[in-house]
Amino acid sequence: MTETIGAYSYGSYSAYWQSISASAVVAQIGNANAAFALGDERLFVVNDGEDSAIFKFTSAGADAIVSAEELELVVVVNDVAALTTADIFVV
Repeated sequence: MTETIGAYSYGSYSAYWQSISASAVVAQIGNANAAFALGDERLFVVNDGEDSAIFKFTSAGADAIVSAEELELVVVVNDVAALTTADIFVV
């Protein structure tokens, strides 16, 4: 079963992320202090106080705006309220 909250779809996590919305994620991330180049990519980690999620951002314009359409949900980490850099290894 696939659930959709705002612009984000995920698998069988119906018990998790019930209060999150696309606007809440964008508000949490905010905008950049300088423009991204078209196609720039970043990873953003957000949490709802109980679980964490990683979103991939791909800039759709040469601006500093982070919009819901530019975010893709990569993973939900259940029962981990705050991921740190020690929790993430990027190859």
